[in-house]
Amino acid sequence: MATLSPSLSTESRVIRICDRIMEFLLYLVYFLIPIFFIILTRDQFELPKLALFRMLTCLMLATWGIRLLASREWRFQATPLALPLLAWILLQLLTAVVSVSGYVSYRGEYENFRGLLTVLNYPILFYLLVHFLRTRQQINRLFFVTLLAGLVITAYGIAQFFGLDFIAWNPTSIAPGRYFSTLGNPNFLAAYLAMVLPWTIVFFIETQSTFRRVLLFVSFVVMFFALLGTWSRGGFLGLIAALAVLAGFGLWRGFTWLRQQPVAAAALRQSLPGFRIWLALLGLALATLITLSLTFGRHHMLRMADTILHFPAAVKVSRLHIWGPALGMIRDYPVLGTGLDTFKTVFPRYATPAFAAIDGANVSSRTAHNEILQVLATQGVVGLAVVIWLTVAMAWWWWRAYRRPGASGRDRLLLVGVLATWTAYSVQNLFSFGVVSIDSLYWLLPAVVVLLLKTPDEQAQSALPQAPAAKPGRVWQVLQTFQMPLALLVVAAALTGVWMNYRAALADYAYNLGTIYRMQNNLNYCLRAFATASRLVPTEVKYIVYEGLAYEEMVRTVPPDRQLPLIQQALALYRRGVEMNPTNAYYLGNLGRAYSLAAAVDPQNQDYFNQAVRYFREAVHYAPVTVLFYQNLGMTYLVHGELEKFKEVAKQLAGFDPKEAAGLVFSGANQLYNQNRPDMALPLYQLALEYKPDYAEAHFNLGVAYARTGRILEALAEWRRVLELRPDFTPAQEMLKRYAAPGSAAPSQSILNP
Repeated sequence: MATLSPSLSTESRVIRICDRIMEFLLYLVYFLIPIFFIILTRDQFELPKLALFRMLTCLMLATWGIRLLASREWRFQATPLALPLLAWILLQLLTAVVSVSGYVSYRGEYENFRGLLTVLNYPILFYLLVHFLRTRQQINRLFFVTLLAGLVITAYGIAQFFGLDFIAWNPTSIAPGRYFSTLGNPNFLAAYLAMVLPWTIVFFIETQSTFRRVLLFVSFVVMFFALLGTWSRGGFLGLIAALAVLAGFGLWRGFTWLRQQPVAAAALRQSLPGFRIWLALLGLALATLITLSLTFGRHHMLRMADTILHFPAAVKVSRLHIWGPALGMIRDYPVLGTGLDTFKTVFPRYATPAFAAIDGANVSSRTAHNEILQVLATQGVVGLAVVIWLTVAMAWWWWRAYRRPGASGRDRLLLVGVLATWTAYSVQNLFSFGVVSIDSLYWLLPAVVVLLLKTPDEQAQSALPQAPAAKPGRVWQVLQTFQMPLALLVVAAALTGVWMNYRAALADYAYNLGTIYRMQNNLNYCLRAFATASRLVPTEVKYIVYEGLAYEEMVRTVPPDRQLPLIQQALALYRRGVEMNPTNAYYLGNLGRAYSLAAAVDPQNQDYFNQAVRYFREAVHYAPVTVLFYQNLGMTYLVHGELEKFKEVAKQLAGFDPKEAAGLVFSGANQLYNQNRPDMALPLYQLALEYKPDYAEAHFNLGVAYARTGRILEALAEWRRVLELRPDFTPAQEMLKRYAAPGSAAPSQSILNP
């Protein structure tokens, strides 16, 4: 009887160990990613999760590589989604190449991180799942791990609800009254729970254990409670859609069974006693959900009701001010969009004053908050066509798996759970966007479909071999000669990937330290921290720009003769930021501001002034309704005596925001008055009042300027006008007392400098 050689026996053990490691790493992905966060980094949630996700991907690829070397053959399992998935991968690469900013499309916009470094991990995860999920038991365990993660997240969310949070979060980074658990945002928490909750129902129906059913029922209740506390309308709608899928499946199965009965009514009467427990449980579940919704979740339900009753107004406030500019981006970049994950960069060029009024001035939207618009804006109609192709292919093969001859009821129930989760993801993404915790769960779904397309026998036949090939090909014979060095090379590559992602987290920790030092006005340590961050991750433009900001802010702490070298350092870093992201208005504005500062330090160098104007104008071009850049450009003109151009800038600003234009002109007038030029300040105060007639401070300062130039009667008229607008305006009352009486005092030079 033939026996295996010792080397073959060793390689078989290596294969089995690799399979166990791979399965364990997949469980870690679905358990750790949702619950993982680091409070010491600047981005405390998404960046740490993605760093961990990429580390685990590196380790899984290394495990697969070692397994290939041990098995002595290349076995790649083809899937029916191969072509649309390949098109999707090529789409990501292409839209990163033609992007308005290749660096942003490579790493992803800070906070989003949905560049190539992230999105290419998802098809890798899909193929790892396809190759290493071989049995229904493995699928069940994977979903059990996901449920367990959901319960951990829920427990922390409920603790936050009762004020038992063990972390003192920054109040500016959270939504008061809404908890976010370990996902950092109430909408993300709601989306994740909406995707997990259907599995409690699927496994409740499938299991025969009363104890497990009780646990699953309790799990559903507490997770539903946590979802209500997020106040997320998109997540709640996603859950409703998922439950509708499950209910529709149940009704369809029931009607199908009735049609098969000779006498439907009699069959129904005979079966009802057997379903009494199920009907009682359904009634209990509905009663529980209604009770929770009307008690702990009453604010959420009122918010939902208000949204439904006043849908146009609700959408206008929450989303239309983002969707409208997204349509503008689609119009101008119809074919391939602006580039992968560049929405935040390009958005200011299309933003409207309504966005600033709702979300705040001088900010941008991270995404379109609608996956269809997001794809169209950043990847064009080609991108949407590829996404539709992939989605339709997934739906078709789901149907083929469901209708597969010989498919068991358990498999079909599992597929209905897949469809419910898929529906929840798709519905909530009409109002939000994905993050790694949600997206990684989404990519599990097509892998389950691919597995269930096959019968158990076919699944066993297509599984990766558990022993090395007896007759390896010529290439594998050559590789076997270098098996150990190659294995070490694979391990080294994986550890390098792990180290690089650790550096990414470390860099964000340094960035966070720099931000803290900056708030404490400790600029030396701030500069060191930002420099460390940009050195650790030189492709993250945000770190580079903030290093430049530290140099710029140090200028005010040193004598005049040492200021220009610091400004030059800031300029070099800002230029690098613009090279990496040339259409980012804020980075262009940084350059303009630094050149303006250089012009103030070295007024003889006219080029500094010219460059400041150039970059401020470019910033205005890429963010035409961002007030900050008009203010900077206008004041630059004013400082250099270009009064008419200052007025032109104010006129442009008044075209969409007269109030801010009045504020700009008012500030310019104050500056001229403080420079002992009241005659030049007078027409600017008057111009400010043209833009904002009820501007009490401008009326007051105009009166002071009149008094300064000897026009007392006009000054008195202005101060009386102030009191008409604001009767409690004390400075105007004092001025009237001083000047209205005979023999009044000399004209005051005191104006209001807000």
